[in-house]
Amino acid sequence: MKHTKRITSHGSVSIPVAVRRELGIRERDAMDLEVDGQGRILLQPHVPRCILCGGEGDTVQVAGKRICRGCSRKALALWEGGGD
Repeated sequence: MKHTKRITSHGSVSIPVAVRRELGIRERDAMDLEVDGQGRILLQPHVPRCILCGGEGDTVQVAGKRICRGCSRKALALWEGGGD
């Protein structure tokens, strides 16, 4: 499926509703945008990652940052004097 879109005067590009529906993207969903080595723009739904290890999945938000269960256990052990 190919769509041609123009960039607005504000620098925005809209994602057609058919594409959003197909991918399950809803209004206000976070998206990750990156440029690959060939100059292509990649846009994909944001996956929350742990701020410490970069792992995906089972994360919780602490003071505005995401942390996974494994890193939170390590941090707690360090806090309680359990070492690395």
